[in-house]
Amino acid sequence: IRFHGNHTFVSILLERKLHRWIQTHSAHSIRKVAELLWSDPTQGDGETGLAASPRAVGLLFGPDVVQRFCKRNKIDVVIRAHQVVKYGYEYFANGHLITVFSATNYVGRHGNAGAMLEIVEINSELHVTPKYILPREQRRPSPAPP
Repeated sequence: IRFHGNHTFVSILLERKLHRWIQTHSAHSIRKVAELLWSDPTQGDGETGLAASPRAVGLLFGPDVVQRFCKRNKIDVVIRAHQVVKYGYEYFANGHLITVFSATNYVGRHGNAGAMLEIVEINSELHVTPKYILPREQRRPSPAPP
């Protein structure tokens, strides 16, 4: 993964904008923050645009929205969390969005793996590798030592 431009600068700009939204306390700014925090990708790359979310807050967004956001902000990938995914991580929008969820078997009933992302800089490029762990119930027992 390669970030085009200064990714720290982009993060600071996004953080400042979020801080302004929170400070204004207007209905519009509160809605924008909720949309940012609670929006999810659509179920598949074939669904485009924006749609109402079944969560009743936030929106569903298609891969076209992610790709436009990345192009406009000169970044290659968005990493998000807070949504259960079966293998602990999931790619969307041709790899431009990664969802990562670290809790295994969320609330004792989802049977999902948990994951984290290892991010390593190699030759001035950031490389992301997902690492996952299965829920305890799905792990194979370790062989007994000799």
